[in-house]
Amino acid sequence: MLDSIRSADERRREIQEKAAAMGIDETYISLLVDTFYERVRAHPLLAPIFDEAIKDDWAPHLAKMKAFWASVALNAGRYSGKPVPAHQKLARVRPWHFEIWLALFRQTLEDTAPSPAAVRYFQERAERIAQSLKLAMFGAPELAAAEASKTPPETTTCYAETEVFTQETAPDKLRSLHQTKPDVWGELLVLEGALDYVIPGPPLREQRINAGGHGVIEPAVPHFVRLTRNVKFKIRFYR
Repeated sequence: MLDSIRSADERRREIQEKAAAMGIDETYISLLVDTFYERVRAHPLLAPIFDEAIKDDWAPHLAKMKAFWASVALNAGRYSGKPVPAHQKLARVRPWHFEIWLALFRQTLEDTAPSPAAVRYFQERAERIAQSLKLAMFGAPELAAAEASKTPPETTTCYAETEVFTQETAPDKLRSLHQTKPDVWGELLVLEGALDYVIPGPPLREQRINAGGHGVIEPAVPHFVRLTRNVKFKIRFYR
């Protein structure tokens, strides 16, 4: 028993030393959580979900999230909650909400993290957590069906549509990494040929969209398109 306790303590110390080498400690975790949830509360799509669930009880939630991320990043062992049942109660959450959450989390990391290694360290763990929660909430078949039939939310309205682009006329910006504003959705409509809609992540996501198909661009998610020779497509924007 003493050997196993020592092993656990040694493992915790090893994890914390590696985290410290990346600049990760309790002080940074507190900053990350405070900054991220400040942005969540101002986000047009995420704020309503959190406000409905948390209402004005933010102080305990922030404390719980700091304990959670300290346990994830530092093996602190302070978190004792049950995230899956808590998330399964959120009836308004859809699979695409997780992509927006992850994009906002990554941007917060890039703005605040003490090192590039710290960005990767947290984002990799956030990706795994999000995937586990999505599978628990929606199941693999339901999740796959939701991705295949994804459309902009019914609460949005199309406010702009581009001309029809070809490989020759498509703006260079579409082929380089870019993103929409936090309240703007896009819909790629392929009329002829095919294109690849790519989210470099991590994790990497690629969707081949053939003639007659469509793909949804989620708000503030970095992406680019890879065009084939004979493609014709246009983009609709919703908010």
